[in-house]
Amino acid sequence: MQRKGRHVALVFVALLYLLGPGSSATAPRDLVYVIDEECDVGTSIGHLVPDAGLDAQYPPEVAGSLRFRFLSPAPPYIGLKESTGWLFVSGRVDRDVICRPEVETCRVQQKVAVQPVQYFSIITVSKKLLTTTHFSCLLYPRR
Repeated sequence: MQRKGRHVALVFVALLYLLGPGSSATAPRDLVYVIDEECDVGTSIGHLVPDAGLDAQYPPEVAGSLRFRFLSPAPPYIGLKESTGWLFVSGRVDRDVICRPEVETCRVQQKVAVQPVQYFSIITVSKKLLTTTHFSCLLYPRR
């Protein structure tokens, strides 16, 4: 019986995702940020509200009330301010430690849930990590 209840809850959440207001086809849900590996802790990576089009999809009072959380444990070098949707560098970004040195493109992907439930959606956030060839930190948000 408990298994059936979980199945019903899962179907309910899936329907909310597919049919709910957060499922607008006009809002991009896959974001890519390109990050140089030696960014300082605290450096802003991106703001999920405008980058995912949530500010255009919802009135300001709704967009301002949205909450964000990683659906899996966050890597130790990426932070997310849950009340605003700001992504930031929270630890040392070392491309050779995060990905094998022989990997040409180092990409880390995570899913972020947008809440509360009536605005539930999932944003896929990819971070492409670049090897720093100069000692600056450049960020390149892309849709």
